[in-house]
Order: sequence, then structure tokens, then C-alpha cells
Amino acid sequence: MPASSQLRRIAALALVACFLACGHPTPEPRRADQPPLALWSYRDLAGSEAAQRAFFAFAARRGVRELYLGGADLLPGRAEALGRLLDAAQDRGLRVSLVLGRAAWTRPGQRAALLEALRAVRDFDQARARAGRARLAALQLDVEPHALPDWEREAPKLSGQYLDCLEAARSELTGSLPLQVAIPVWWQDRPIRRGGRTRPLSEWAILLADQTVLMDYRNQVEGILRGAAEPMASAQALGRPVVVGLALHCERDAENAHTSFCRLGEGALQKALRQVEARLSRERAFAGFALFTYEDWESLKP
Repeated sequence: MPASSQLRRIAALALVACFLACGHPTPEPRRADQPPLALWSYRDLAGSEAAQRAFFAFAARRGVRELYLGGADLLPGRAEALGRLLDAAQDRGLRVSLVLGRAAWTRPGQRAALLEALRAVRDFDQARARAGRARLAALQLDVEPHALPDWEREAPKLSGQYLDCLEAARSELTGSLPLQVAIPVWWQDRPIRRGGRTRPLSEWAILLADQTVLMDYRNQVEGILRGAAEPMASAQALGRPVVVGLALHCERDAENAHTSFCRLGEGALQKALRQVEARLSRERAFAGFALFTYEDWESLKP
């Protein structure tokens, strides 16, 4: 082999070795004075210490301050495991909110199932409080009535039933856990009349929640800001905080090119976070960002 070819081959192998050893470049962690960053995860972090360690290391590198943990199967059966996760997260300065949600909970016939799930979370958290142990930051309801098969025919009725569901949840949790509600950005275009007053469905949800997580799934800065404008104004008027959620997940559909940072990558995400933060930081209702999801961020291209 000629010397020049051999040198090129060695250089190429060195580059590959460096890539494998170093991985993708990591963005700088967020500063303490920046708006909080939350991260959804549906991985079984309560059931694996190795998975916990990996998440905590990832969160520390990215400046994540809160975990939105999918918890459909955790309570009451896996309370001890969840408790250990809360203790470990608290030791690292991380808050944990538990995410529950089934579209069927919208229906009046499912109200008992909803309340049973909420009581399990409330009782768990109150037991932690009595024991002086780390507690949940909030319970997040991600109930999406538009996923029901009759939404197109019955949207006004289902919207009203959804708001009844939130009222029941708020009543059940009063004096214990804060209630977070995750809502899609397009609910601002759905006017609902209730109690003699008409408001956008998003505004009704903001009114009933202690904090709202707006699923503002757009990947262009102006689109994100347009989506946040009306909910942020409603929240400001009502004295409620709003977290702006952005999507990283990859789905094989045409809309994904406009709703997620999956194809755009880490650099585009970080640039958008900086630019949106610069515009929203002046809003009193703005309470930071949430990214969907940890599992997708792990594999996001540079």
C-alpha cells in the first residue's frame, strides 16, 4: 500500500475512533438563571438503578430540573420503587411530576376510575410527607378527549365532559398535590360555552389547573411564539404559569416535519430555545420549557 494511502486510512480510522469515544457534542448546560427545563420520560426509571443513573447523568449535562414521569403502572403497586426514585432525584436537585392520562377518563362513566387513580397518587404523596421523604412536585393530567373516536361528531359535548373531569381532579387534589394539565396548542381555537361564559377550551383548562404545560409542537420560532401567544395571555390574566412544550419525537407522517425537532437536530433545538426564551422571558406567566421526550433527545442528531 502506498504511504499516502496508508496515512489517509490511519487518519480515517482515528476519526471514527474519536467519534465512537466522544459521541455527539453536548450542548452547554442551562444556567441557573435561565427558565426551568423539564423532560418527559416514559421509560421505567423507577425499576432500574442503571436507567436512573443514565437519566441523572443526562439531565445534569442538559440542565434538566424536572422530570415528567409517565406513571400509569406505578401506583399503588410499585410505591417503594417510585419512592426510591424520588429520593434519588431530590439528592440531585431534580423535581418529579407524575404523568397520568387516558382519553377515556373524559367520559362520565370513567369518573370513578379517574378518581381512584388520583387517590392512589394523593395517598402515596401524603404518606411521603408524613415520613419526611421526598415528594412529588405535581400530578400532571394528560387527558386528550380529541383522541376519542367520536370527537369529530361530539367535540363540544366531550369538551364539556373533559372540563368536568378537570374540576373533579382539582377537587380531589385540593390541599395536597398541585395539578398540572397538558393541553395541545390548537385548543385555543375551540370556543366552549360553560356557566354562561364562552372561552377557548385552552383557557378553561388553564383556569382549572395550577400549572399548564402547553404542547406547542412546532419547530420554527415564529410558529412556537404564535402558538404560545393566546394561552400565555390567558394565563397571565388568570395568574397561572405556563410551561412551553416542544417535541423531539420522530413519527412517520407528513406533519412531523413541522411539529418536531427530530429531523432538524440538536443545533436547531438549542437555537430555538434561546430565541423563544428571549421573547417569552418578559411574560410573567412563562414558566420554562418541557421537551418530549428523554428517549428521543438521547438519539437526536447534532
